[in-house]
Amino acid sequence: MLRVATAFGVIVLAGLATAHAFEKTYDPLRKLRVEQMSPADPQNGAQIREGAALYAEYCAACHGGALEGAENWQDNNEDGTYKPPPHDDSGHTWHHSDKVLFEYVKLGGEKLFEDYPDIISAMPGFGDSLSDDEIWSVLAFIKASWSEEMRASQEMASKYDPLPDEYRPSLNSTGIAE
Repeated sequence: MLRVATAFGVIVLAGLATAHAFEKTYDPLRKLRVEQMSPADPQNGAQIREGAALYAEYCAACHGGALEGAENWQDNNEDGTYKPPPHDDSGHTWHHSDKVLFEYVKLGGEKLFEDYPDIISAMPGFGDSLSDDEIWSVLAFIKASWSEEMRASQEMASKYDPLPDEYRPSLNSTGIAE
């Protein structure tokens, strides 16, 4: 019995030694595993500082200076539009991909949801007021307020809804958009 067990052990060990040589050539989920670095980096101090100033100027009047959103933000306004949600962990901003967040800020809710008549958004578009890089800075500031759990969740959403190339800024060696 010991010889059979020893022989079996040698076969298993030999199999394990060659297992690392196996190269996977087909991955049916490869297209879903998009690796990307977000242009809105919640670790980039310069980008966060710029975003904080822009947020104070363009966003705080509606979304609150502390990212707290409008009072009773989950209730609609009388005209059916949504109230400005919080951008901290208590809201739902972190549910959305970088692509959706960027488009929402750049285009505004009316344009973003033009194919969805049941969604009535009062969010104005800032594409004429803010450059793409400035929008990414505002989003970096917002992301910097989120817990690690919320950042991870939002990062996953962004992996499955990747940015088109036109939204990707050219980053220099310090991680600042050029």
